[in-house]
Amino acid sequence: MTSPRRPDVTTAEIIGGPEALELSLHSYDPRWAANFQEHRRRILDALAGADVDVDVDVEHIGSTAVPGLAAKPIVDIVVAVPDITAEEDYLPGLLVAGYELRVREPGHRLVRTPARDVHVHIYERGVAAVHDYLLLRDHLRADAGDRELYESVKRALMSRRWDDMNDYAYAKTDVIQAIKTRARAGRARPPGYTDALVNLYTRDIDAGLRFYRDLLGFTETFRTPADGRPEHVEFRLGGFTLALGTVEAARRVHEVDATPGAPGMVIVVWTGDVDAAVAALRAAGVPVLKEPHDAGNGNRNALVRDPDGNLVEIVAKISG
Repeated sequence: MTSPRRPDVTTAEIIGGPEALELSLHSYDPRWAANFQEHRRRILDALAGADVDVDVDVEHIGSTAVPGLAAKPIVDIVVAVPDITAEEDYLPGLLVAGYELRVREPGHRLVRTPARDVHVHIYERGVAAVHDYLLLRDHLRADAGDRELYESVKRALMSRRWDDMNDYAYAKTDVIQAIKTRARAGRARPPGYTDALVNLYTRDIDAGLRFYRDLLGFTETFRTPADGRPEHVEFRLGGFTLALGTVEAARRVHEVDATPGAPGMVIVVWTGDVDAAVAALRAAGVPVLKEPHDAGNGNRNALVRDPDGNLVEIVAKISG
């Protein structure tokens, strides 16, 4: 996040005061997604016309962003800006585009359409609130059980009278927090895996070295053997690790045809225990092409295939 241009507001200002909740839940409507796209273009056009170039992220959030989930017919949008306090960079353009300011509070602004059918939440890029909105959305899109649970809670709450829409929103807090906890657990890295790289097999490793290292600017970080013509070389570029391996080494070590293009590459994933990892993968129905074996280079390796048929190599250092 950038340094704020000025201190943010310290109190919540609700323009127009509390409003009663007068909407009911509607079955999912594909037009909500189209409505989001229309307003995304409007928002980007409004900010592109500002005197200051504002780099923003615009995402569809809330229940209308989840196919199959009943929702109030209000499209929620989150806009992430570089500096929430620099209202002069984004707010005038949005107001000219037809949105009205509804909320100004610490870390958050809300504008909406006069018809109140589109709410645009503005936050500073990188804050936890934006991440949480997307976490909840993505989880509900993927998890039918939590999607059904969330809808049932909303329907129960909608059976009551709400004199303030914000009270209805607060009443959903417990179930939302529970769902986000499960979502975070689901996103956790599987235990035991520590690193990964992409390994490309090549017929001519010297030509590969010239291309990736000399032409593209990758930095060589490892090779084996250390002397003479290598059969495996690793490079870094930015935060990406790439490896080149010879087809001859693949045939000798793994007993597989690694001719470029068939399959041409292998995803390498490091773990602490290859045998345990392969046992767990096999139990999950993953095809095992080569059982765990000592590769002769200080590593213990195995080969499996991903659902698309790509090779995935599971590797651990041999202790001792």
